[in-house]
Amino acid sequence: MGFRPNSPDDSDPSARDRLFGFWRLLMLLLRSSGQLRPAIIAIASAVCLIGCGRPVPPGKVRMQGVVHYDGQPLRTSAGMITFFAAQGTNSNTAKIQPDGLFTVDLEPGDYRVGVEATDGYDRLAEKGLKPIKAKSLIPETYANPTKSGLTITAVANTKPVTIALEQSR
Repeated sequence: MGFRPNSPDDSDPSARDRLFGFWRLLMLLLRSSGQLRPAIIAIASAVCLIGCGRPVPPGKVRMQGVVHYDGQPLRTSAGMITFFAAQGTNSNTAKIQPDGLFTVDLEPGDYRVGVEATDGYDRLAEKGLKPIKAKSLIPETYANPTKSGLTITAVANTKPVTIALEQSR
């Protein structure tokens, strides 16, 4: 599970098979009608750029995972996950994708984690310009990394992690 920005390794034959199938389909489509060729090349280029991802900065490890709320992936259009180093002052944030997935590059070590997820962003009301606060989708206790009780350890070659949140907090 999870997004793999680099080429699949030999321990994941299903990812290798999907990649091979994609390239076979692409080659078949490129041999088709000349009118479709520019569109196919544009789409393939976009897929490659997105799939290849950015390189991991030196001295950091890429952490990927999913945020679950009550056993299901957290569905939010406005979610953020924050990582604060247990020792030192390093911190980083990542956007939670609509399907609950996140990717972040961290220095190796232990981190306290905070999670925020709302039904949108704060906005102004039409009359009177009073702010309308976005509604939190999870208990607000999770937003504070020092009180959330959530931790992770960032190490190289880590499999995707699951950040499990519960409604009963």
